[in-house]
Amino acid sequence: MKIRVHPADLSDITSMQNEYRSEANCQIVTDSILWRELADLFLIFLDGEVSGYSGAWNKHFVGRVMEFFTTPEARRHAQPMFRELLGAIEATHVEAQTNMHQMLTMLFDFTKDIIEEKILFQDSATTDLICPGGKLRPVEPGDRGPKGEWVIDLNGEIVAAGEILDHYNPPYGVIYMEVAEPARGKGYGAFIVQKLKRICRKPERPLQQGVTRTTSPLENPRKSGNDPLRPPPIRQGEGFTLEVMR
Repeated sequence: MKIRVHPADLSDITSMQNEYRSEANCQIVTDSILWRELADLFLIFLDGEVSGYSGAWNKHFVGRVMEFFTTPEARRHAQPMFRELLGAIEATHVEAQTNMHQMLTMLFDFTKDIIEEKILFQDSATTDLICPGGKLRPVEPGDRGPKGEWVIDLNGEIVAAGEILDHYNPPYGVIYMEVAEPARGKGYGAFIVQKLKRICRKPERPLQQGVTRTTSPLENPRKSGNDPLRPPPIRQGEGFTLEVMR
């Protein structure tokens, strides 16, 4: 069995990347990295046939493998293909979104010193939280406080802000929010996440809520009807992880 790794262009992997997304059936947090040219692409050949591809960061996290896919026919050879890839590109790190099975398997098979870098939340319930005295409105020129497309105005004071980022992996939306430090612990974060989730679901905004990122404590996303994403039942883990190879 001969495995070869060769540099590629985005057009070389289009059909395989569509299959990769289809198999994932979830929001892929790093989906935009390839077309934004923040990662280098590689085709993986097995006995002369294109049998997979991979992406590795060329900015921000240089040397980190961030995407790996094998065709179904070649999947039983995924481990030797991944091993060859790591050596060919001189990779130093591997990252995985742990609700995506194949990359998570590679993570456990080829890395050590696993750390949790981010926790992703998925929409799991509809809530009906209230915010006495506060109202959600679009940001206006001159607003001071947390930054975002939408703000919570409490008697003229901006206590929280947030927005929906939809350029990562359409049609999913990533909800971002921030609460002013003096106003934390009072439910404003959970309230704005709830409101932004409803905006995501509006017919004129064809997004599905994917994950929530927050600068505030963990309980805020949970209060607004989000649960941490859980990995497949392989090993204990959660969210998005960064690994160091053996």
